[in-house]
Amino acid sequence: AGPIMVTGTLKRIFLIFIVLMPLLNFIHEAGHWAGYKLCGVPVTVKFQRVAAERTGNKNAGIIGNWSGPAVNFLIAGMALMYPQQLAVAGLSAASHRLSAQAFGLPLYCAGRTKFTNDETLLFPENTRLFVCLIFILVYGALSLKFCRALGLTTIPLRAGAIILGVALWLGYGLLLMWLDKIMLKM
Repeated sequence: AGPIMVTGTLKRIFLIFIVLMPLLNFIHEAGHWAGYKLCGVPVTVKFQRVAAERTGNKNAGIIGNWSGPAVNFLIAGMALMYPQQLAVAGLSAASHRLSAQAFGLPLYCAGRTKFTNDETLLFPENTRLFVCLIFILVYGALSLKFCRALGLTTIPLRAGAIILGVALWLGYGLLLMWLDKIMLKM
């Protein structure tokens, strides 16, 4: 079977993203929660994030922090095995992490943050920028692969789909941060 020919391609991807974003965000946070629970660390789930108690156990921190992105890699990996059927899920999973890196990178470069994205948190401060760029390349390459599986054969359509995915995730993340602040005030 050839690539999926999607009518109204970017509109359809947009609608599927709207459905997948809350689900993938929940699954990502559930990955963090499961990682900490597996290590016996007390953990609570807040509106859009997981809060784990500091135990001094470095392995628990590594497992807990990396289990969220591991879920995204797992979803993307499954989507790579069945690209015809799961390409939009894979694009969503990859762009979820791509948007986190893309959001953190300018803030980090401007000196506004210490760059605490999941993937870079456990690296020394002086290597986080390099690590972030590597992850941006990996997630970008995965996103391009899923675009090809969706039948997006021209560069403008591929770029449009990736930009749409990253923009939706950034908007969704900002909305969750805003809602989180409102919920904390209640």
